[in-house]
Amino acid sequence: MQTQRDLEIIISDDCSTDKTYEIAKSHLQATDNSNSICLLQTPRNLGVIDHVHWVISQTSGDLIITAAGDDISECKRTETIISAWNRHEQPALITSDFIYIDSQGEEIPNLKKSISFKNEEIWAGQRNLLRNVLLERGTIIGSTAAYNKSLFSEFPEIEKSNWQEDDILAFRASLIGKTIYIPHKLLRYRIHSANSWVGKNLNTEEQAKRLRSRYLVRTQNIVDLVYYAENNRSELNRLVFLIVLSLLYIQRIQYFTKWKSKSGSKFQKLIFTLLSLPFELIPVFRSFALSLRRFSRK
Repeated sequence: MQTQRDLEIIISDDCSTDKTYEIAKSHLQATDNSNSICLLQTPRNLGVIDHVHWVISQTSGDLIITAAGDDISECKRTETIISAWNRHEQPALITSDFIYIDSQGEEIPNLKKSISFKNEEIWAGQRNLLRNVLLERGTIIGSTAAYNKSLFSEFPEIEKSNWQEDDILAFRASLIGKTIYIPHKLLRYRIHSANSWVGKNLNTEEQAKRLRSRYLVRTQNIVDLVYYAENNRSELNRLVFLIVLSLLYIQRIQYFTKWKSKSGSKFQKLIFTLLSLPFELIPVFRSFALSLRRFSRK
């Protein structure tokens, strides 16, 4: 139960096969809640990205606080996030500290976090944009995130071949506004064999999947950067734009070659990489040239 009242709560089931919708419905019928609760189910399974877009289209507010089905929000999570949202004049993204838990809900105390700060941090401006790209990953923990709705409305739809949205939205936030880190453990983040969190001992197929995911994220980052630059030329320093665009393309090529070299024998990997790379480089150089031309127009 959240201490914050007058929330618009949307529970959405992406046409799952485990009776999530029926279970949620039975719980809601037995709940006396002052918040507005809407239970939705898609007509068919949309997949991660299309489901995210569909749920966002159902919301009426400007602040979207995410809550994955396998995680647990602390009672003061929404209240604390809304307080930070108002205090910092509606930032682009808010994230927080969290606790790792296992499939039984028990805390995992010694698991290293990719982000951990003692004090409230504010990341803003073009230094934050460069920081986001140079870190490559781990800029936020998506399960803890709360997003300004403008991260969806002011950019093209995320390409549905992606299977995660958090890194893409973090990059967008670094373009358009502030990212706020709250140093309080507001979420219990569950790790189990069926979620998208990936540990150290990856087989070749899992490694390829992760590399392909990073490749797709960087592809979307390039689309978003160019789109933002074309529509907000006065807001983005040209040198920063060129540096960030160059880094994104370099990382994209690196992920592409590593991903393509993860299947078949060593000889097949080498041949496939050598044959695939030119087809990747041609659109890269073409897109890069067009980006420079468009951004340089007065």
